Amino acid sequence: MKKEKVFILHNLEDLKNPVLELLSIVRGGLAEQGVIIFLNGELASGKTAFVQEFAYQVGIESRVQSPTFTLMKSYSVDSELIPELYKIVHIDAYRLEPHHKETLSVNNFLEESGTLVFIEWPTSIDLDPDIAYANTDFYVVNENLRRIVIRSKIEL
Repeated sequence: MKKEKVFILHNLEDLKNPVLELLSIVRGGLAEQGVIIFLNGELASGKTAFVQEFAYQVGIESRVQSPTFTLMKSYSVDSELIPELYKIVHIDAYRLEPHHKETLSVNNFLEESGTLVFIEWPTSIDLDPDIAYANTDFYVVNENLRRIVIRSKIEL
């Protein structure tokens, strides 16, 4: 049974709490295999901002941009906060063309320990939901309020 934790965000600074929660969740899995996180939610609900905050918290200094038009971006990580993490891959499948599904080879990332993969719009890729280490759901409550729900395979 998956565990669940809910966060209410009033501004971008509030992203730090769910990001740190997710960091604690993925830490154990990264030493053994790649970890995949599904990011679910409507447009402009905060998925990319979440990945940007995550990257900032683990010390990525380069600008993290949405891979909407490139489909996938990869970032090297050398973090004292989470030394098990070597690489972040950010996939945005919103504009995914059918012929791109095979080229992504998402399952191959599971074989790369130290790799954390964020997938926006995972339903566009027809992935087995069980490969997700955690699902992070983003909800727009109103113009200034977001709700994030993290559901994980491990105890929160």
